Amino acid sequence: MNRFRKYTILLLLCMPVFIYQASCQKTESKNPIDLKVLETIAQENFLVGMTVLGYRDGVRFIYNYGYADIDREIKVDDSTIFFTASISKIITGIALMKLIESGTIKSIDDDISAYLGYTVRNPHYSIIPVKIRHLMTHTSGISDDGVSYNFISASYSPNPPSMKELLSITGSYYNDDIWLKAVPGSKFKYSNFGTILAGAIVGKVSGKRFDEFVNDEILKPLGMRGGFIIQNVKNIGKVAVVYRLDDNRDPYISAEYYNGKKPAPIDLSDYIPGSNPTILGPHGGLRTRVLGLAKIMEIFINKGVYRNGDDYVRVLNESSVEQMLKTHWKGFGFEGLYKRKGLFIHITDDLIPGLRMYGHIGDVMGLLSAMYFNPERKFGIIFITNGGYHQKGSSGFYRIEEQVFRESYKLLFK
Repeated sequence: MNRFRKYTILLLLCMPVFIYQASCQKTESKNPIDLKVLETIAQENFLVGMTVLGYRDGVRFIYNYGYADIDREIKVDDSTIFFTASISKIITGIALMKLIESGTIKSIDDDISAYLGYTVRNPHYSIIPVKIRHLMTHTSGISDDGVSYNFISASYSPNPPSMKELLSITGSYYNDDIWLKAVPGSKFKYSNFGTILAGAIVGKVSGKRFDEFVNDEILKPLGMRGGFIIQNVKNIGKVAVVYRLDDNRDPYISAEYYNGKKPAPIDLSDYIPGSNPTILGPHGGLRTRVLGLAKIMEIFINKGVYRNGDDYVRVLNESSVEQMLKTHWKGFGFEGLYKRKGLFIHITDDLIPGLRMYGHIGDVMGLLSAMYFNPERKFGIIFITNGGYHQKGSSGFYRIEEQVFRESYKLLFK
């Protein structure tokens, strides 16, 4: 799928500068960083709102620009809760690795059928298993192109159809375009529904809804605000609206507009863990503050540990971090944006020339999100905008992503 196409069907769905130096704790800075260049970038790209976080042995700066909600005149600040889109896939990867660490899942090379309770096979290669590794590297052969609107719509109901109904040739939502004519593990094809299936495995083997497992095992231990279900976000008034621009580059509402009021609650009392977690968002449903994402980034920079002063939380074993950051696939995907994949981790040498970066992007309905880091130099950058004029860059990333990351890198190391 071309990254620069809008695939909204899958997710139905000026400003103070702060300087940070300790892990997510605001402090006074004797030598404030001049972040004027980020304001210029935001203005040149007609951004509605933006947050950029620079991390180097702790959070060094956060720059907030523009509006989280134009109608209510709410500016972006440190407490703004953003829809993070596909950065969420990293959380899904962490959840799977925690289940491997506990022994509930034996290996990323296990047949996914062993955990789902039904057989999943590409009908073109019916004797070859689809492995957990394949889901985590987008090489499973499951193509979003074959997923019907009817299945997507049904999946966002309180009683969604099982993923079996989509993937099995006898399923009521199956069609031939769901499976690529490629041996599992051999071809990269970015797959949201492959990630949703990974979320189904988390639910099935843990016995909990995907979002509940993530809350209990990852978000709560890190003290992260937000979550994967919008109704569970406590401060709904801080959620940033997502905007697109019209031909005159004027913003209009695209998604995430709640006007400070929570949507009607969803009755998930009859939901069966592991059946179909689309509504729970393992492929892109996390909403949180950028400071929360910084904690996730720090886990990878610090070999599985998040530190807060003298306290620390070990989220993953060092070996699990190494496994996620290891190159498991090399090739040419998404018009060259993807050349290397870890386990739900994008590995790129193109974002900041001369440096290998690890992380993920998000791109949906006008929102762009990007979180990339370099463990060797212990730095990382997070960028989210809730709308703007997005032009294709030279590297496969959007031009604004290239600008923000390259200038932020200079700010961190000048």
